[in-house]
Amino acid sequence: VMQEIDVVERAVTKRINIKVNVNGINYCKRMLPSHMTGLSMAANLVTRLPEREKVTYAFNLNNRQFKNSTRTEAVLSQTFNSFSFNEDNLREGTRFDITLNFLLVNNKTYPVTADVTPQLEKWLEEHTIDCDLDLDIDITLDVTLPAVEPDPPQSPGGFDPDTDPWNDN
Repeated sequence: VMQEIDVVERAVTKRINIKVNVNGINYCKRMLPSHMTGLSMAANLVTRLPEREKVTYAFNLNNRQFKNSTRTEAVLSQTFNSFSFNEDNLREGTRFDITLNFLLVNNKTYPVTADVTPQLEKWLEEHTIDCDLDLDIDITLDVTLPAVEPDPPQSPGGFDPDTDPWNDN
């Protein structure tokens, strides 16, 4: 006896699109790893619902697009997959933070932490209809970096020969 079973594959993960508008990007040497807290550690494969246990996701903002010809403003972006967030955790007051770590031209780390809970609450409010769509979660931040001077170049060290003048009298 053979029976055909139609199976529709459904993702248990959601794409999270991070977009950061940065003023003063010319003061940034490079990005260090960033992270987002409050997201679910797993999802139930049968119900496709995110679990209540939370975890921190790390990501790198490695996509950069300059907004002007002076290269002082840019949009940094990254997309990553996660098990989304548990709606009950959100309703009960779980805070969702994104921490961005900029390495400035003076070789100092400049961390920026932003509470993105209101953006997730708005996303949930707009997507509570049951239409079985797997829609991305978009998060947008605005950051202004401080104006800093680059560290002066250091001498290469090592062998630095010097000569004494000859006494040719």
